[in-house]
Amino acid sequence: MGFFILGVVSMGVGTLVALVRERGVVERNQKAQTLLDIFGRDFQSPLERVGLSRGDWRMRLALCSGVCFVVGCVVGFILLAGASSQ
Repeated sequence: MGFFILGVVSMGVGTLVALVRERGVVERNQKAQTLLDIFGRDFQSPLERVGLSRGDWRMRLALCSGVCFVVGCVVGFILLAGASSQ
């Protein structure tokens, strides 16, 4: 059960961090007076935009979340099967 909850929490934390970062990007772009005021790091390729680039923190967090979900579900099913067989 703990792994399942850890998966949910890590997914929520990743989403929160991504929203805060995107909020900052939008605010900087809205305050820009010229093209020189826009940061180059705010421009991303389509793969980077959705977090599918190698080494992206969102990819790592999603993999961690997925592993926790699977481990939590497998352990839960094992415990359920053990309890129902007794």
